[in-house]
Amino acid sequence: MIIGLTGSAGAGKDTVAEYLTSKGFKKFVYSDYIRTELEQEGKPANRNNLIEKGNEIRSKHGTGELSVRILADIDRDQIKKAVLVGARNPEEIGKLRQRKNFSLWFIDAPLKVRYERIKDRKSIKDNVTYEEFVAQEERENSNDANSQQLKSVAVLADETLQNTGEIDFLHQQIDRLLSKIEL
Repeated sequence: MIIGLTGSAGAGKDTVAEYLTSKGFKKFVYSDYIRTELEQEGKPANRNNLIEKGNEIRSKHGTGELSVRILADIDRDQIKKAVLVGARNPEEIGKLRQRKNFSLWFIDAPLKVRYERIKDRKSIKDNVTYEEFVAQEERENSNDANSQQLKSVAVLADETLQNTGEIDFLHQQIDRLLSKIEL
């Protein structure tokens, strides 16, 4: 079983993934694959660089390349239950849809709640003003086939989870979805 998690920055993808790992899922993060390339180039892994490098990878190797890399690792390690965090292009989802037992979940939360969350986590990639945060979000919704297209990915989701802040409610939503898809 492969569960893909998508959503805007600060929506709670990692929180959902953490809960799924407690249920035996192995976590794979799209940005880790991008971050590795940035490190090799000596560039900081801030959000703008992650977006640009991800777009470059899609442009050079195909828009589904990041999913291809993750699926290769899943296959190599014979992972039976995987959670994939951060797909942002429809073709990335297309590659995942080729697998049986794949489900895409969109994690959502209000914009201001998400901004407060990213500020609280104090990550280098999130050191931005509110205005910069909004501008970055707009970049994640490009019409360029090689870029992030988060809104296009969101409509492909099999399920949507509302992460408004109550962790117990979020866990209940996850448990309900798992009961629907697990054998």
